[in-house]
Amino acid sequence: MPTEPDRPTFDARTERALQTIAAMETSFGAGAFTIEVNDDGTEWKMELAQGDDRLKVKAEADTTGVAPTDTKRDDLDGDDRAALSSARVSLSQAIVRVVETSGGVLDEAELEEDDGTALWKVSVRLGDDDVDYRVDVSTGAVWRDD
Repeated sequence: MPTEPDRPTFDARTERALQTIAAMETSFGAGAFTIEVNDDGTEWKMELAQGDDRLKVKAEADTTGVAPTDTKRDDLDGDDRAALSSARVSLSQAIVRVVETSGGVLDEAELEEDDGTALWKVSVRLGDDDVDYRVDVSTGAVWRDD
């Protein structure tokens, strides 16, 4: 997976999520492809690809760092493996692009397939609304999913 680009600082919730992704990817030597953030922004459910395995990780974050609280391992779906191996845009990069574009606060992000094309789906909160964006895993193009 590509590394995260230089970027501006975002809201605390999005920052904690990005820090959690980076910490879990480093800790497990794996690439994240799903993250869900709970309402208060303190616990994340993530999925990471590690070889042929999918790791399901729950993690908590506070001011001292990030620690996994539960980890499960099973087989990584072949379609997800293929999409991740060809992706030029990481989950973190997709989140950064959407938050920069929308000005929103991260809610969740995941790898999706739409008509045979792999995309990142990134959901953000804009005021009282939840808005979905798509990011092309190859080009990084961002569009709002209306």
